Amino acid sequence: MHGTRSVRTGVVAIAAAALTSTIAACSDSTSATRAAQSSSAVAAASAPQDPARCTEKPPSGTIDRQGFDLSFTRGQILIASGQTTASPSAQEGRTALPATSAAQQMSSAPACYEFARWGQPKPDVPPDTLLFVFKGDGTDGAQIEFPVGELTGEHLPPTDGPRPPVGPLTAPITASVGLSERGMYRSSSACRLTVTAMSSKRAAGSFECPESVASAQNPLAPDDDVPFDDEGTTSTGTPAPDTASQRPVRLTGWFDLRP
Repeated sequence: MHGTRSVRTGVVAIAAAALTSTIAACSDSTSATRAAQSSSAVAAASAPQDPARCTEKPPSGTIDRQGFDLSFTRGQILIASGQTTASPSAQEGRTALPATSAAQQMSSAPACYEFARWGQPKPDVPPDTLLFVFKGDGTDGAQIEFPVGELTGEHLPPTDGPRPPVGPLTAPITASVGLSERGMYRSSSACRLTVTAMSSKRAAGSFECPESVASAQNPLAPDDDVPFDDEGTTSTGTPAPDTASQRPVRLTGWFDLRP
């Protein structure tokens, strides 16, 4: 009897020790999982680059003004943002000098970011727009959009044969550029885009937006739960613009895409 009790006591002790080890392991696993979830819940942000990189010149190549057979799977954009200050004449209510003149200067060193090409390879957005999208960490990213007519000379790309020829593209075109930086989206529809390459082999160019404005809606961080008719509600992924974010921000940079 004593031997049987000893055996039973030993079995119970071993089972209790195993149960304790299992509970401890589960506790450690749960703690690690919660820590990982807590870490992933923190909004990721792309690391700034050397500002000099955003001032580099984009590569050059063939510019095919037909705007046809464009498809790209790799590439990047270098985009810089920095607040601008209006000239004294503008602050006093007088007519301001053009935004491209020396009267508008960067109030601080621009922040430079690099984002990789993202989304569908083909930039065509029916019926008549080209859209290039780039993404970084979290909700960071940028996009460039312009009517295909700016490239083709107001002609749509051919569908059943060649279109009338147009001359070379020698002047900047008007484009919309947007930047999502740490959850805040800024954009301008009056940017000067200098195309240096646009064909099936490469798309590249540089851009300058003298002023961009903040928006409560971020196309790079959409939130379908936000009612569109509720003007007092903003996307949970995009902070509501405050006074500081309403200051004019200059966007500059370049992009390069390959098939």
